[in-house]
Amino acid sequence: MTRHAVEQAGARFSAVADGHALLGTVSTSDDVLVLARQLLPESDLTLALLDRDGIVVLPAGQGAAAGFERIDADWVWAGAMLLPGALVERLAELPAETDTPAALLRIALQSRLAYRALSARAVVDGAWSLVTHERLAEIEEHWLDRNMPVQSTAATLSAIISNRILRRSGLHLAAWKYGRGIGAAGALLALGGASLAMVGLVAPGLLLIAAAWLLAVLGDGQRLLSFAPYAVPPAPRATREWPHWVIDAALLATAWFASDAAWPVRLFPMLVLLLVLHRLEPQRQSGWKALAGDRFLLSVILALAAALGLFEPVLMLAGLVAILLSPAAKADDSE
Repeated sequence: MTRHAVEQAGARFSAVADGHALLGTVSTSDDVLVLARQLLPESDLTLALLDRDGIVVLPAGQGAAAGFERIDADWVWAGAMLLPGALVERLAELPAETDTPAALLRIALQSRLAYRALSARAVVDGAWSLVTHERLAEIEEHWLDRNMPVQSTAATLSAIISNRILRRSGLHLAAWKYGRGIGAAGALLALGGASLAMVGLVAPGLLLIAAAWLLAVLGDGQRLLSFAPYAVPPAPRATREWPHWVIDAALLATAWFASDAAWPVRLFPMLVLLLVLHRLEPQRQSGWKALAGDRFLLSVILALAAALGLFEPVLMLAGLVAILLSPAAKADDSE
């Protein structure tokens, strides 16, 4: 996965077993970026520091407390440095089994490479840290605080539930190799819900569709976390949102199977409701109005209505409420 990402970005990827093997891959005209083991470098402040050769350092007091290696009385090595390729040749003077990052640090210090001071704020904020077993829980909490999808005041019920799941298991989901399939699983679940409605099980089918929407929203959050904290170009909107469209199609199919009316009447109330909801865009609404666009909440309400034999009246009422809450309707009222 790492090699694929590196080569996709146009860089060369080589795995070497020791410092001597590194000699054959670096020329004197190269610049070599060295990162310490267990370093989690999320601060973009280092991009400015590493625009030229140098050793990234932190003040000794705070840096040592965070687990970084002291290099003199005033400074610790912050776990990153950029050095000219010519210095790498000095690895040939050392045994092959020598710890390569530590050896390169000694070489850089002996060559009096300039210090590049990193702000201690990066350590306080958790944007620059060494991942040790003792500090793992603290580092995980900092990482989630920085990278969780923003929870707006207009959050839908499904977004609130999704964020709580991500808060508890976000790191595992972000690293899960099948995480990108969460949204697709939601789409499949929605098709299963429509299939249940086709055989007369409308209420259970709608509950499956509610769970499908929750999975789709969770998949959106997982995708953001899996890219965090680095700026990865997002997929086209249609590619990201196709599970949501499948869920809306499943709701439309469920409305068809739940009604005994003539075919245009079967589709009309749900079709109007979904078209209004697409215009409503709940993420742009404030307060409780955001709930009107939440397919999770809508599906649960319609499932209860179907269980009570009130599917069609409640569906029409939901469509009326969505129209009244839509921005267009509000603008017309103000005129």
